[in-house]
Amino acid sequence: MAADDLLDETRGDAPGRGRLAGRRILVVGGGQEDYGLEDPPIGNGRAMSILFGREGAAVAVADIKAASAEATAERVRAEGAEAAVVVADASEEVAASSMFADARDALGAIDGLVLNVGIGADMGLRGTSVEESDRVMADFRG
Repeated sequence: MAADDLLDETRGDAPGRGRLAGRRILVVGGGQEDYGLEDPPIGNGRAMSILFGREGAAVAVADIKAASAEATAERVRAEGAEAAVVVADASEEVAASSMFADARDALGAIDGLVLNVGIGADMGLRGTSVEESDRVMADFRG
């Protein structure tokens, strides 16, 4: 692989190579906040969704905000991949259960899962309260 090809791959600009062909992936937190910016930096969930689609996977984009999930799904479809939108609050047990069922129904099965969820009042941690941070981390504490 040439240095320029590696740079394109690092930036997410390289064409897909079909490494995920036939896979079905649920990305929880696949939308993103725009923070009122005209051209916000791409978030992790959106970036992963797009790259999974570029590599041939069908992607279920789950997010608490329907419009944000749909914006990501449109970008996945622009890569030539199948994309489904699932709207759910992953912090609620019943909603999370429905989210998995809806994604499975839309894609036929789930082969991979990304849990990219969090709460923030601003880009990064700036402006995030202790209470918001505690809510995100509550499920990991057991």
